[in-house]
Amino acid sequence: YTLSLHDALPISLNSLAENFRLVVMLYYIEGFKTSEISQILDIPEGTVRSRLARGREQLAGLLQLKVVN
Repeated sequence: YTLSLHDALPISLNSLAENFRLVVMLYYIEGFKTSEISQILDIPEGTVRSRLARGREQLAGLLQLKVVN
C-alpha cells in the first residue's frame, strides 16, 4: 500500500542517518541558516552544506519509495 506524503515524511526523516537528519531538521523544520547549524553542531559550514545535500537526496529517494510503492 502507499502512504500519503504527510504520513511518509516523518517515517522517512527517521530513516535518515542521524548526521543527515539533524542538519535537514535544523535547516528545514527549525529554519536555521547553514552558518548557524555549523555553530550549533560545531562542524564546518561546508560539512553542513554537504550533509544537507546528501540528506535531501536520501530523503527524496525514501519518500519516492514510501509514497509510490
